[in-house]
Amino acid sequence: MKSIALLAVGLTIACTAHLTFAQTPQPGAAKPARHAKIDTNGDGVIDRSEAAANPKMAEHFGRLDANKDGRITTEERPKHGGKGGGQRGERMAQLDANKDGRFSRDELAGKDRALQNFAAIDSDNDGFLTREEMAAHHKARRGERGAALQQK
Repeated sequence: MKSIALLAVGLTIACTAHLTFAQTPQPGAAKPARHAKIDTNGDGVIDRSEAAANPKMAEHFGRLDANKDGRITTEERPKHGGKGGGQRGERMAQLDANKDGRFSRDELAGKDRALQNFAAIDSDNDGFLTREEMAAHHKARRGERGAALQQK
């Protein structure tokens, strides 16, 4: 009788562990594609007919289709988040004249808003702005604006 009870407990634990691990996403597992809704046939590329259903994608199709083959591949799609891609990432890369991954006041010449807020953005006071410092500043500002709108 004891062995049957122990076997039942063991099976219950094994099944519970299996269900737990089956539902836990594995590190590095593929995330659903950001443009999956636009890629209606699921072939991994967006053609003109698929882009036509999304006004923004349709508007920028010619610019995004870098090799002009009538299809936008994963590599050609705008990337957001992380180390930035798309237009913003390209502009930031152009500003970083010496390609050291940070921005000096000289590199930001003509960018009045960035220069005006330089001290506030430069959280470690090293005289340079990093993408991380800029992202943190923007995130904090978004939070402030959201709180101000809620008070109205």
